[in-house]
Amino acid sequence: MLRIMKSIRILPAALCFILSTGFCRADLVIVQAIDNKAAGMNQNMEITMKLKGDRARIDMGGQMSSIIDGGTGDMITLMHSQKATMTMKGEQLKAMMEQFAKTQDRTPTSEVPPLVSTGKTETINGFATEEFTHVMMGNTINYWIAKDYPNYRAILEQMTAFSKNMGQMASPGVQQVKPEAFPGLPIRTEVTMSGGTGTVISTIVSVEEKSVEASEFNIPADYKAIEVPTLGTPPSAPAPVQEK
Repeated sequence: MLRIMKSIRILPAALCFILSTGFCRADLVIVQAIDNKAAGMNQNMEITMKLKGDRARIDMGGQMSSIIDGGTGDMITLMHSQKATMTMKGEQLKAMMEQFAKTQDRTPTSEVPPLVSTGKTETINGFATEEFTHVMMGNTINYWIAKDYPNYRAILEQMTAFSKNMGQMASPGVQQVKPEAFPGLPIRTEVTMSGGTGTVISTIVSVEEKSVEASEFNIPADYKAIEVPTLGTPPSAPAPVQEK
């Protein structure tokens, strides 16, 4: 359960700037650096997100990967050291996210507060950025936006494709930031959790528009399925292979 909870908590950080509209028409490979200090955690890792249509594969630090169907909300977690998989249906993922949300001040809103410039600027990964901010469901979100990022509008449209359904499953009825609201590409996104429970910072290392092979979403043949544990119950280890 600890592993699956860590996986779920990382996902919002990876997707916090990938917001709303239809399904993407091109493939994307996005590399992000994540600094997660929310809810008592202290994680630093580099993640790679591969988007193809309504599917995503997120590789987290070489230890774990998640394969997500944006249409159904189903998520398959691959635990590489154990050569094990856990499949969580969209309904289960929604229930877990709702339970996690109850611990925070996350009052849904029907309107998205506009992004407001703070006037601060910073060069991040070679791009001049300007800081914008707003508050969503009690969380303060700061975006460092590169207004001159090449082809940023097309990239945003592609990036936003995946998360509309996922966001509505996790927070039904909550409006999300539309791509046209961003005056450029958010290079860094910092989410300060309500109640002072920590921060999550995601920084784009690279974005590539390139083909993602369908095989990236296959489950390795030698991985064993284990059941998704209930809260407070550690996952069982896959059954040992009997030698003949």
